[in-house]
Amino acid sequence: MIGLAVTVAVALVTFFWPQLDTKVALLLTLAGSAVSLALSSRLELGEIKQSLAGLGLEPQRAAQIQQWAKRDRFILARYNELRKEMDDLASGTYQLRTIDAVFEDDTRSIDEMTANEVLRSTCPVSTVSVEKARGQIEDARYRASIRSHIAAAQRGVKVTRVYLFRDEGMFTDEVLLDHLKKLNENIAVMVLLHDEAPQYEDFDYLVFGNRRVSVGVVGGVTGTVQSAVVYSDREKVEDYIERYRRLTGLSVPFAEALRRVESRKN
Repeated sequence: MIGLAVTVAVALVTFFWPQLDTKVALLLTLAGSAVSLALSSRLELGEIKQSLAGLGLEPQRAAQIQQWAKRDRFILARYNELRKEMDDLASGTYQLRTIDAVFEDDTRSIDEMTANEVLRSTCPVSTVSVEKARGQIEDARYRASIRSHIAAAQRGVKVTRVYLFRDEGMFTDEVLLDHLKKLNENIAVMVLLHDEAPQYEDFDYLVFGNRRVSVGVVGGVTGTVQSAVVYSDREKVEDYIERYRRLTGLSVPFAEALRRVESRKN
């Protein structure tokens, strides 16, 4: 700011006193710029030191990070990202940035569940097209997750999975319907159409007992989950347990959904 003020002052002096020696004006301008750069460098160095403060690193390692950060701003930015992740972890929260990571974490979390725990699961089926929806349930990662759902139920976990469809036409696609029929033989499958669901609430999340909840972020060209945030905070988990209660209140068991479709055909 000081350097900028000097530069502006020089510009004003030059405007009102045009007889001022051009060399003098130029020197003053350069001085202002130099002051700005020096202050900027001091501020950047101060930012680096402030970011490193309180980390508890060994002095030698902290000094190394500081030196690299002065050469490459990305190192400081990456360090700040890591600190943010550490802060999140301290509050029981972590990010799953890819769909692969989401499936891996879901499967791991389900496999850890024991008898009498409750797995509250949802699956927003792609609204883009029937082909996308079929591709979703044929995905190897999805199949692995379903195997974990079934295995959990077999060892005594109470498993419920709510499928959310764009409309009745999507629900009654023969491939999707056959998949749900087989799945319903192993776990409690429920069905909900999007136009019957409260649009203001998240549709994709899994609550693992009362320990944690994984909240998916739906997007991309598939209309399915692309990433997720996992919360272990008790208040957050209880909030999603209540959301799931409301969701199942709007849903109907698979057999009932099928019966309704068949009765409308007749």
